[in-house]
Amino acid sequence: MMDSVFNYNTHLHVPNFTDHIRHWQDWSAAALAKHPPILQGKSYGNCVVETLDFFSCGRDQAPLLVFIHGGYWKSRERSEFAWVASRFVEQGVSVAVLDYGLAPDYYLEQMYDQVVRAHIWLHDNAEELGIDRRRIITAGHSAGAHLAVMMALTYGQHHRGDLPSALTSAVFATSGVYDLRPLVTLPFLGDLRLDCESAVRNSPILSRPNPEIPIHLSYGTNESEAFVWQTQNLADAWPEYIASLLPLEGRNHFEACDAFKENGSLVQAILRHCSDMANYPSAPLQVNL
Repeated sequence: MMDSVFNYNTHLHVPNFTDHIRHWQDWSAAALAKHPPILQGKSYGNCVVETLDFFSCGRDQAPLLVFIHGGYWKSRERSEFAWVASRFVEQGVSVAVLDYGLAPDYYLEQMYDQVVRAHIWLHDNAEELGIDRRRIITAGHSAGAHLAVMMALTYGQHHRGDLPSALTSAVFATSGVYDLRPLVTLPFLGDLRLDCESAVRNSPILSRPNPEIPIHLSYGTNESEAFVWQTQNLADAWPEYIASLLPLEGRNHFEACDAFKENGSLVQAILRHCSDMANYPSAPLQVNL
């Protein structure tokens, strides 16, 4: 029988997790020096936590990767993930790294609404940012992967009549939790204030996604049994919606996130989704927001 506390508590399963977090912080400092965002801490909503950093690739009509960080919906912040932008801006893809409200101050429903608002803001400001709103791509790791997949449930008209039916052109979700029901009784996740009803409401596996949005799943093969099961279970439940299932060989939960930094299979899959980049003009953009 699966030991749920051990399998879902990534800090227990990866005892040197602080080393990984320190690496992310160091990588982010280097990335900010090399590729500083042209918008830092930009508000995308009315709440103080609703901010993003925008890294421009310097080309007009560029694809945009929206990255949602993990931290079990209760820790981490966008500044620790600036490094995600480096690989992509060098390949002609602009990047937005989001902050969102964290537990216990915010419920999961509020976090999802904030991520939707970020996508709407990016959609509305596409011309000023030099991005192609038809090629906004959403990616996330861990809790961020859950929120990214929740974006695949979003139909834009439900939020505003002039929005497209899909607010993202694809989802790339790495090492997420898609069925939240096993988390309800876990003591280390008490800050989430999950009960059976809210776990059902926030479990994407219990809904059906927008068929216009291809979903790409990935996970580390050295992750806990629970995290591997979460990804494989979603792939089994949504066979008609899952565009690819990518095992990241030899990686634990934190190392799976590192794949966004490397020129490996995950980054290449995202870049393949961004077509016609070579045709974009290389003139620098002037962004005034």
